[in-house]
Amino acid sequence: MGIVWFMEHHQPPDVFAYLDYRACLRDLYQARKASDRFFSYRQMALRTGVDAGWIAKVLSGQEHLSQRSLQPFARLFGMGERESAYFEALVALAKARGVQERAAAFESAMALKSPARRTLGEQQLAYYGRWWHPAVRCLLALLGNRASSARIAGLLRPRVQEQEVSDSIELLKSLGLVKKSGKGWEAVDAFVSSPPEGAKAAVRAYQAATMDLAKDALESHSPADRDISTLTLSFDRRDLPLVKERLAAVRDSLIQLSREAEHPEVVYQVNMQIFPLSVPDETKP
Repeated sequence: MGIVWFMEHHQPPDVFAYLDYRACLRDLYQARKASDRFFSYRQMALRTGVDAGWIAKVLSGQEHLSQRSLQPFARLFGMGERESAYFEALVALAKARGVQERAAAFESAMALKSPARRTLGEQQLAYYGRWWHPAVRCLLALLGNRASSARIAGLLRPRVQEQEVSDSIELLKSLGLVKKSGKGWEAVDAFVSSPPEGAKAAVRAYQAATMDLAKDALESHSPADRDISTLTLSFDRRDLPLVKERLAAVRDSLIQLSREAEHPEVVYQVNMQIFPLSVPDETKP
């Protein structure tokens, strides 16, 4: 069926072009309002049963739609059955918590797209769908002609199934991130770029997954095999770009150290984070 409320000269937003359901809703709302100047949050509320104030919070990223409100929104914007299912999958992806839940939600959303709608960009986004894709890439290069799906599956921690490693290798090959050579396998220096739409959601999911791995490492690895430290500091907000610049310099130095390693043996995950634990005191003199 598709979206039915636009005049012929209007091109409706394609629900399948999104990975962030809130961005999808914002664009659907703006497009609807462009063809109907009386369309408003209040009308959306009357048609969906969701409070107008809550809708505003959803669109601004502060809250989520409830499960029972998904079909009313799908009907409001004229989504067909497949579009509606994909929209629900995006909501599930946004709400997902934990490594496995996020990965499963991402794959469910991708499975709803027809091959004709799949793009290289989405294949690149799939690189962020599982934490082990970058690790498999590193291990292929590290093991060379000794690399196999079974061997890599046996080395990864946490454990990963052999078939999942095989699928990962196929993805890496299709993206041009690894290739066969006289030494068996080698990593190709290629940047995994993503289209603007939805890229941030996919990368955030990947970063959250690696943070979960870091939490697990506190218990699963001895202090001799890891280094996890924390700092709680105060900065002038104007100095934050300088802090980011110094963190970038550390990242660059570690990348260079990795490239210069003569006998690499282990794949490590390095997470560097800085985020506020307070808001500014606006009452200070």
